[in-house]
Amino acid sequence: MHTCPKCTNGKIEVTMHCIPPNPEMDGKSLITCVHCEGSGKLDDEQLAEIKAEETMWCKCKEVKDHHWDFYEDGDNGEIYKHHYRHRLCGKVLQIG
Repeated sequence: MHTCPKCTNGKIEVTMHCIPPNPEMDGKSLITCVHCEGSGKLDDEQLAEIKAEETMWCKCKEVKDHHWDFYEDGDNGEIYKHHYRHRLCGKVLQIG
C-alpha cells in the first residue's frame, strides 16, 4: 500500500473554476478524497492510474475566455464524458 499523494488524512480541497466563468459557483471546498475514498492509502494499480491521469490535465497558468473547446459525451477517444480542453495545449480543463 502507498500513501495517497492527492490528500491529507483522506480529505482534499477542490477549487471550482467554472467554464464559462461563474463567480457564484467558483470557490473552494473540502471533500472526501475521490482517489482513496478517504482511507489515505492506495494499491499499486490505483497509484499508477493517478500518475497516468496527471499527464492529461492542463497546467497552463492562464486560460483566457473562449480559449477552450467543448467535447460532448463520446466525441473524444481519450475521455468519454463531456469535457473542456484548452485550445492552446490540447489538455483537459474540466470534465463534466
